[in-house]
Amino acid sequence: MRLAIISSRKLYDYVLDTIEKHPSLDMTPFCIADWRKPMRDVFRGIPLIGLSALKAQDFDAVLVTVSNPHRMNEIVLKLHERQFSNVYIVRLFPLAMRADFLDANGFNLDYVDRLNLIEDTFLAHVESLVCDHCNLNCKSCGAFSPFVHTKHIANIEQYASDMERLSKLFSTISVVNLLGGEPLLEPDLAVDMSRIAREYYPNSDLRILTNGILVPSMKPEFWDKLNKLHASVEVTVYPAVFPNLPKIEETLLNAGVAYRIAKVNTFGRWLLAEPHGNEVFNNDQCMCSGCHFLRDGHLAKCGTAWLMGYLAPAIGREPEEFRTRDAIDLYADDLDAWEVLRKLTGPADICGQCAWNRIEQHDWEPVRHFPPDPGDWLLDDAEKQDGNTGQEDHVPRNLVPDGAYYATFRKTVQTNSGK
Repeated sequence: MRLAIISSRKLYDYVLDTIEKHPSLDMTPFCIADWRKPMRDVFRGIPLIGLSALKAQDFDAVLVTVSNPHRMNEIVLKLHERQFSNVYIVRLFPLAMRADFLDANGFNLDYVDRLNLIEDTFLAHVESLVCDHCNLNCKSCGAFSPFVHTKHIANIEQYASDMERLSKLFSTISVVNLLGGEPLLEPDLAVDMSRIAREYYPNSDLRILTNGILVPSMKPEFWDKLNKLHASVEVTVYPAVFPNLPKIEETLLNAGVAYRIAKVNTFGRWLLAEPHGNEVFNNDQCMCSGCHFLRDGHLAKCGTAWLMGYLAPAIGREPEEFRTRDAIDLYADDLDAWEVLRKLTGPADICGQCAWNRIEQHDWEPVRHFPPDPGDWLLDDAEKQDGNTGQEDHVPRNLVPDGAYYATFRKTVQTNSGK
């Protein structure tokens, strides 16, 4: 099989090494297409080309290994427009773990989505909140949980209806995330939402994102249910929780659940109260621009586009100014999946209220006074981004400091391959 590989530079070696470990499969890398402009002509003897130079008649299949869901959506759109029919996309979780995406029969469909982009439709990532309230209240929280004054949980009937509707639009969603707030505050609801997500998307990477505080207190039945649903757990651990990390990891290991853990020391402010930013630049740079948000019958560009409504009253605005202005009504007539994907992939109004060339990082700390100070989320609007071309200060794509991230992957990840 002659493969055209679409990847980013940091993944070239991983992809080629994985293929070389399986000589019996007779897979031959024909070329590597970088979604950016290639910086050289050849890598390990394989031609490097631009994405626009791909021609379907030159190879048998396309392998996509891109760790950014926004880029993944952009690539899939381009491949669909050119009617590529034999496309394999390594999912984000095994990609992050540098897992072996091949087995004795070829592509391991527990780790890879196979698509015919003439007929199949695709979305890289969708996420929903199990609950909006949290037990940690981080300053600059991206979910604005410190502004949530009353308990708010997802409407399970609405979520079921929305996932059913979404399944009629997109045959494949690579990642389905359930988060918060803190989802383990509502463990039964988290399981119920996981069950619904798995019903409509049996092969997706299904993840529950948690700050880890409640992990050791979860009952064994909770982990058993997650394992039966082939759901994994992502734990983002902040300094206040660092001392509990050994117990958190011990609990996850004993539960036999697939997981990964990130230690985060810093948060950042990058939002503007008014839209002064360059929407195109911010859409391209933002690490959340491919993390689409499902809520109350709508699909939004990102969670910020909806959840910033919690902060709105603190700056004299109405919550609804944020919550539906960019969101797609999933129940509108004549929705086309590819048009929906194009809209989600392009810049939204909320992108004008981001300032990725001015991001200000600060050490993690909890909110200590209520109501919270919106200045802990918002940059000074007086310093506008006029003329922003993307040539300004380097924009950090990953706010996790070097060396702070580590991950553990159990030997056999139970996922549903649809067989």
